[in-house]
Amino acid sequence: MRELVEKNAKRRLTIQRILIYSILAVIGLICLTPFYIMFINATRSSLQINHGVSLIPGGNIVKNWVNLTTKQKEPNLFRIFLNSTIISVTVTILVSYFSALTAYGFTVYNFRGKNFFYVFFVMSVMMVPAQLGLIGFYDLCLKLKLINTYWALTLPAIASPFAVFFIRQFMQQVVNESTIQAGRIDGASEIRIFHQLILPIVLPGVAVQAIFAFIGSWNNYITLWSFLPVR
Repeated sequence: MRELVEKNAKRRLTIQRILIYSILAVIGLICLTPFYIMFINATRSSLQINHGVSLIPGGNIVKNWVNLTTKQKEPNLFRIFLNSTIISVTVTILVSYFSALTAYGFTVYNFRGKNFFYVFFVMSVMMVPAQLGLIGFYDLCLKLKLINTYWALTLPAIASPFAVFFIRQFMQQVVNESTIQAGRIDGASEIRIFHQLILPIVLPGVAVQAIFAFIGSWNNYITLWSFLPVR
């Protein structure tokens, strides 16, 4: 009787798993459909695309590639991808590291004005749209001669209020005070404690924030076209 009950339980579990995986597979196909249509449209002519959606590849892939690489001089598509890649990777590294370092300071240390600085410089700045300071930021970069350089798009990424807020919230949940005290007792410096003890613990939260930072930087068309030429 017991074996029969266990066999039925395993059978129900197997059926549930098959059902769940089937639903996830269907959702995955739905999510991948726009990308598939995008690749299909790359093989079709403009007239065919205007006629409607098709799941069958066309025969214009070579012609489209020639038009893209030889006839279309402005803007330079490959230079655009190179600029976006360099900027996005650099911004991701800067945001991840310095935001984690700042969050560590707000989480571990107690200093005068801690709550004020956190609320004013982190929480309040998050409520202000970035577009409001674009003109003033452009004027500042113009005076510092940072226009048409990567510096104007990468250095400001160090100050990311949302990244600090996100990592600090995660750090408060996973970092234990005893871990820091153990490092101090062993004679480790504060910077070594951060790199060897704290950073590995909060790495999942930093990785999630790195994804947000990369996507946000990659889609940051306003500052990219304002501060950096295509050529």
